[in-house]
Amino acid sequence: MACIDFISDGLSAGAIWALTMGLLLVGWLIDLFLIPAMVEDASERYPAKTTDYNLAWVLLVLLGIFGAHRFYQGKILSGFLYLFTLGVFGLGIIYDLFTLNEQIAEANTRPSGRDHAPEDKLAQTCLLTLGS
Repeated sequence: MACIDFISDGLSAGAIWALTMGLLLVGWLIDLFLIPAMVEDASERYPAKTTDYNLAWVLLVLLGIFGAHRFYQGKILSGFLYLFTLGVFGLGIIYDLFTLNEQIAEANTRPSGRDHAPEDKLAQTCLLTLGS
């Protein structure tokens, strides 16, 4: 449920929810009543296009250490980097928790969709660092 908080309410609400186990489990009960409104608001703020926000968040949470969400966005180079470095030693996963919505919005504004995604700055920086 924390994913919907990240998507709809933003970074601070999602982080608070995740770090306090849903505000000590009371947040779960509150979210049961608020999720329909949160989903509607999130759908307006982040319209579905070629890259789906929900699927990207699920891939990040469940398989992020292997770069599944990066492959899904069409960022093949950083996907392999995450795969071979276990999410750039966990730091890349934390980075993506804070920036995934912006990454997806950028992927959805590209004219050709996911097919020709430019590699992100994080992957280029890591490769340059590892290569030197």
